[in-house]
Amino acid sequence: MYIKKYIQFFGILSALLFTTACGGEDIPSGGEGGGTGDGGSSTPVRTITTHINEFQVEGENSSLPGEGEIKELQACLFEDGAMTEIYTQFTQKDGQYMFQTDKQTGHLYILANIADQINVQELKAQGITEDEWQQITFAHAEDYIHAPEFFSGMIDLGQTAENALHLHLERGIARFDLSIRTTSSIKVKKVVLKNMTHHTFLFPQNPVTIPTDAGVKDRSIEFPQWLETNTQGIAYVYEQSGEDLKASMEIVKNGKETTLESTLPSTLKRNVVYTLEITTDSATGEAKLNIVEWENGGDHTLSFLPAWAT
Repeated sequence: MYIKKYIQFFGILSALLFTTACGGEDIPSGGEGGGTGDGGSSTPVRTITTHINEFQVEGENSSLPGEGEIKELQACLFEDGAMTEIYTQFTQKDGQYMFQTDKQTGHLYILANIADQINVQELKAQGITEDEWQQITFAHAEDYIHAPEFFSGMIDLGQTAENALHLHLERGIARFDLSIRTTSSIKVKKVVLKNMTHHTFLFPQNPVTIPTDAGVKDRSIEFPQWLETNTQGIAYVYEQSGEDLKASMEIVKNGKETTLESTLPSTLKRNVVYTLEITTDSATGEAKLNIVEWENGGDHTLSFLPAWAT
């Protein structure tokens, strides 16, 4: 009798211990060097979630279809200035992308749509440092900047002990929209963005600058069907700075061709919308071009008020 009760008690105790051990099991990291830490000790799993930081105008989402297209995602972890992990297995749900890691410290960089130009596996094998990584540049092979060009972001894993972390991916480009705010008949034939670079940094620079070997040239956009109404996404440019950035526009006003020109802000920021706004001077009746910058999507500020018609 006593032996039977002892066996039953031992069986229940063993089951409880087994259940407790399994309940605390951690999922291994999804990186190349995934594991549970030194000495086989258990390390908490952290879930990294990321989504695209949308274009905004007047505080509201202004993104257009196709602007958020993600072709591929990669995450690179730097620890003590060296790349130690590369993550490529992401899951997608409700417009967000996520993966897991068991790393508690380090700088985690997430990138989208760069695989055709930048081989991160090769860079890791070459022993790239974090300082070198932050200076990597990007230029589109077709010499034409697309809406979903590339996205990037970074999060410091050591900033918090939370196991659920979120990162906003920013576009590497700025967008130009057209706004026609006049009762006159206006048709836009062509827009020229002057002294634009086609070469930029993969990650934001402080202050904003362009690569030392980056050339600049005019970017011309002609419209087979002349624009007569407000139009979003007429052009995209890389983040850049320069003293000679200008916008020129060929229009037809009340049947007469004319050219408008205005100076752009000296810094064009990534993930920001700029509006080329056509208005009419109340005193002269002439058309003029204003540049509206939607900083952080909030209330707009006129970057440069004066504009002239020639």
